[in-house]
Amino acid sequence: MGYTQSNDGDVSGNHGGYDFWVVKLCSTGVMTWQECLGGNGMEWPRSIHQTPDDGYLIAGSEDSNNNGNVAGDHGGGDGWIVKLDNAGNLSWQKCLGGSSDEEARSVQQTSDGGYFVAGYTFSNDGEVSGNYGNSDAWALKLTGTLPDPAFSPDTGISVSAIPFTILAAPGSTIHYTTDGSVPDCNSTLSGMSPLTLLTPDSCGTYVVRAIACMADWISSGVSTGTYHIVPEGIPESPGGKQTIRVFPNPSSGAIHADITDISGVKILLTNSTGQTVPCKAVYPDDSTIDISGIPAGIYLLRISGISEKTGEPVSKTASVIIK
Repeated sequence: MGYTQSNDGDVSGNHGGYDFWVVKLCSTGVMTWQECLGGNGMEWPRSIHQTPDDGYLIAGSEDSNNNGNVAGDHGGGDGWIVKLDNAGNLSWQKCLGGSSDEEARSVQQTSDGGYFVAGYTFSNDGEVSGNYGNSDAWALKLTGTLPDPAFSPDTGISVSAIPFTILAAPGSTIHYTTDGSVPDCNSTLSGMSPLTLLTPDSCGTYVVRAIACMADWISSGVSTGTYHIVPEGIPESPGGKQTIRVFPNPSSGAIHADITDISGVKILLTNSTGQTVPCKAVYPDDSTIDISGIPAGIYLLRISGISEKTGEPVSKTASVIIK
């Protein structure tokens, strides 16, 4: 662990200025992964500790203004705590301080799942109180990580608006986005848990993402709900009546269609605007249709052929959600 101003050689992903630079080496010294953490200002790491889940806690300071990986800046230079998972991915981050300068020198996970942070502060506002003047030693306890929000339902398909609720820890504030972007604790759209919302009524795919935030807690991870409003006559609601059974649904790699007693099978997949979407491969013997690589959305699957029972032409349809 150290800092970097580079964005070449072994270093990639620099956000501008000085970033935290965390590198994992294998037993022979070969780089397993590296991660730059920060914003367009100057970030200085001071300590790193491995956590019981094999992740990493880093303590230091940040001087960016809510950009890059930095969110929740109080002004001046804040103490900055970053949690990585065992693959170097950012799990969460938290800025600590007031309107003047702070630095976190050390952080340790406590037995109750919280975190103890030690450093110094020049502030006497924001999250800091009782400063005696100039630079004080500063110790604080974080209460731990909020559980991720839960969507109820977390997906849906309808010809009209879909109501849904976002549930989070009691007393927490839910910040959310409706354009698929990643929310943080400063996102404009927010409300207290539980938060009941309604999708738009017009056709389209709506991706809602939410994070739970509360003072003295580490913010939760981001949860996602995906809702599809489609033209009248194309879909049935998930689990509702369909003329042919398709499973799993939603799916992202392959679907299985119940084509029992149909010979000479022909398959047509169309999107919500009626355009034909080619399936990559069809295996009539096991009724498997390869849909990998097809963009997420709502599709109409039409299967036609000859009924082995009556000898008559048959055509069956089902709505398919590709995620």
